[in-house]
Amino acid sequence: YAVSDVTCAALLLHVCCAVQENLTSQALTQLNELELDIRGNPETHAALAAVLYAERPAQRWRAEQQWDIAVGFDSRYQDTAWVQQNKHWPPKLLAALEKFLSLR
Repeated sequence: YAVSDVTCAALLLHVCCAVQENLTSQALTQLNELELDIRGNPETHAALAAVLYAERPAQRWRAEQQWDIAVGFDSRYQDTAWVQQNKHWPPKLLAALEKFLSLR
């Protein structure tokens, strides 16, 4: 089924809240489902990369893979200030992205 932009934004907001509330397993499940449903959405891939890197170190290869997909569609995700201003990620998810980028 097709996921509208509004639905996608709402689902991503829900995932961001789950990450902020330390509901990591729930957030990862939702991100994996979103990644399958809306392949090519850079925010989904970037968020999945950040969460995998921060919370599932054994899956670093998958985080890197998701990151490459995200920036392949939208390189602005490499700029955490842009993500903060335009995507309004919560502090925990933004910190995970910053840590991921600092180690690349």
